Amino acid sequence: MSKYFKSYLNHSESDLKLKKSTFTSYIEEEAEDNIEVVANASAFFLEDASPPMLPGECLLQKAESALKFTPFTDRKKGISGSLFVTNFKISFMTSDRSSYIEQNKHHRNLLLEEHDIPLTGIDSVYQISSGRKKRVTPGSVVSDSKLLQICCKDLQVHTFGFSSKQDNKKVTLAIVQHAFPIKANLLFAYDYGRNIKSEGTRPSNVPFFENQSDWEEELRRQRCDTKWWVTDVNRNFSVCTSLPPYFVVPSKVLNGDLCKAAPQFVNSRLPTWCYTHRNGRSLIRMANLLPETSDPQQEARLLKAFQKADNSLMTPAVMDIEKLCPSLKDVQSGFEKLKELSMIDNSKDFAIQDLDWFSALENTHWLDMVLQCLKASNHVTSVLQKDNQTVVIQEHDSRNFSCIVSSLVQILLDPYFRSKKGFEALVQREWVMLGHPFQTNLGFVKKEDTEPAPLFLLFLDSLWQIMQQFPACFEFTETYLITLWDSTHIGLFDTFLFDSYYEKTKFWSSGNCLKRCRLPSIWNWKLLFCDEDVLLFNNPIYIIEHESVWTRTLKNALSSQTNGAVCLRDEMYAKKMRGMYEYDQALARVDITPIVLTPNLATPLIKLWDQFYLRWQVPAQIVAGGNPSRYLQQCLLVDEIIALQHKIESIEEETMKTRPKSGLIFGHACDVPQVADLLRLKYLSSSFPFYSSQTSVDNRQYIQTPLIVYLQNSTIDYNYDNCDDD
Repeated sequence: MSKYFKSYLNHSESDLKLKKSTFTSYIEEEAEDNIEVVANASAFFLEDASPPMLPGECLLQKAESALKFTPFTDRKKGISGSLFVTNFKISFMTSDRSSYIEQNKHHRNLLLEEHDIPLTGIDSVYQISSGRKKRVTPGSVVSDSKLLQICCKDLQVHTFGFSSKQDNKKVTLAIVQHAFPIKANLLFAYDYGRNIKSEGTRPSNVPFFENQSDWEEELRRQRCDTKWWVTDVNRNFSVCTSLPPYFVVPSKVLNGDLCKAAPQFVNSRLPTWCYTHRNGRSLIRMANLLPETSDPQQEARLLKAFQKADNSLMTPAVMDIEKLCPSLKDVQSGFEKLKELSMIDNSKDFAIQDLDWFSALENTHWLDMVLQCLKASNHVTSVLQKDNQTVVIQEHDSRNFSCIVSSLVQILLDPYFRSKKGFEALVQREWVMLGHPFQTNLGFVKKEDTEPAPLFLLFLDSLWQIMQQFPACFEFTETYLITLWDSTHIGLFDTFLFDSYYEKTKFWSSGNCLKRCRLPSIWNWKLLFCDEDVLLFNNPIYIIEHESVWTRTLKNALSSQTNGAVCLRDEMYAKKMRGMYEYDQALARVDITPIVLTPNLATPLIKLWDQFYLRWQVPAQIVAGGNPSRYLQQCLLVDEIIALQHKIESIEEETMKTRPKSGLIFGHACDVPQVADLLRLKYLSSSFPFYSSQTSVDNRQYIQTPLIVYLQNSTIDYNYDNCDDD
């Protein structure tokens, strides 16, 4: 708990003044006869209060006697407090002290309080007057209104009421002026980067591919370092500003050849290596050739170089990803329609929309686009693995759908990328370093010629579909994927803030000569969550089915080798195995055939990611049901299996060992309520851990609606009376 909140809770009530007259007059003016206002009638406000501030953060506007409405209560219930606007966030400070009690508050962000909204996470702003919504954009006229609605990029909707129309006006102006900057240097990250210490902000176990050694290590891991090499031709960004300083090309291609070839590709984006399969065939990303300036033989020469690098007799297969995947406009249009389905905060709109929910979902074509990406990835995987042919995926500038397809292909082929570290390394390499325009597609900066496109979300959704068919093959959970998407919009992490690594280096140089601007990496999750909440990322089925099996296989394989360089009896080597070297690096020395995933892409198997898109829709929540309920029971089962394995080993060796930690949020090491309590209370629902503040909405009135019927198969029947946790 922050220092501010500790002092906040220690305030004596005699020091707190309730501004009741203005608040009561607002409620009487706006309310109807049947309105029940649950805003804590005894609420009080701190006149001198201000939200906790990050380095470089400053207060812009403040509105006292504000009300935050509870979703799906039709603006008849809410909590009272004060609304603050800073250059980083919107912060609603409520006088309800129970909101700041951390007990049973899972997955609480350490940088943002419960009612905070980062400005970079705002999708749209509306003023509501006489039941009509008016969208407010930079430069538009802000009218007199007492209701303000904030729609966020995580699909959450926040509605605020004000006792004064002037408070609404000044707060709204401050929000729209700072939430939609037209230049990157107006983002709060620039102020934040100049005021934080860069030491200790980067995780040590995830390769960032900012230096040559990370690329070389990945080539060694894939056993292709003799066929491909890391070029430094773009070290000073003299060839291409959207490519990193280092990337991988065939070993026979020299820097001089690359300099000659670059101008013939769109934006000078040279072909780049992505992956080499165990059969020796590789995956390459390539931009389109410029028809007016390109040498007709240039593509043929490059394909020949790829063929020689892989010692293949077959010419590489060139696949036009733009024909296999949806268009950028289709993704933008489909997501806008999907947001209309997901961003509902009142029961009236929910009931109206629910009448044709199935057809509305189909009209978004979002699931069709997910299926297209999966089919394209499956096709590339099949050609690489089964047809034994190198594949070149070609796109206009090789920065959008190429990222999706290349990442999915590597996840399907290589178990390393299904681990948490491997997945983060994959995103860092294929998305961040190879120049996916995150700043543009996430809408951090308002640009005239471009519109945001949630391609990274399309990738995460496609990956989630694979995880549903192979739940034991991934080290991380869907909670991890959702958290990753939510974290991209915080705007404090350099991982997803820029359009290219070149833009990031310009940000570094924006500081003074004594200090460079540096931002933390998103992969350092301990900056966002406590250790216990990070355990929500761990998949219990993976732990029990993969880690134990692979560890035993590795030990048996290594101990059977006679090579002195790879011998577990060597004390120094054993120390390295326990320390610097992780099991995935050791597995590269052992010939173990990885499992290739081949998802079934029948249309009925492509589902809506309900925990993501519907997590804020209270009527659609399944109390004590859905995937979180399965996750709870899987954790408890795996934890018990680990305990039994520990007892068996202790008996066999006749020694008492410390019980190993399961690495799960629901386990013996964590102080959690009993199973019956978890399922009996509204603590666990299908939206866990994202929606913790339940409302009094009666879900029974929605029991026969199309949406609930769609979700009812996710419910788990549980006999509370026969529950025994002993």
